[in-house]
Amino acid sequence: MFSVARTVVRMNSQLTLASLVLAVFDLVRLGLPADAARLAGRLGIETVRVERALAELERRGLADASRARLTLAGLALASQLDMDRSARLFGLAPANDAPTAARHVA
Repeated sequence: MFSVARTVVRMNSQLTLASLVLAVFDLVRLGLPADAARLAGRLGIETVRVERALAELERRGLADASRARLTLAGLALASQLDMDRSARLFGLAPANDAPTAARHVA
């Protein structure tokens, strides 16, 4: 049971990080500033969770947490996540519990 709970927590964290990468990517494409409060509102989660997730993305080399900006590696991941999202939207990819590119965030 413990390993199942750990897997669920890891999956939730993974999906939160992937969702955050996409949210930053989307805001930048719209020409809107990204900050923890705006991202929290967009994702429907607490600001403190966004701040922690940004710090984790920075630790992984995917974001600059202080500026809420993606690095080149983060942009590459966001681009792949965006393609996965579009493919699922148009029924071009099999429906999975987690996006293909989200596995790279783990």
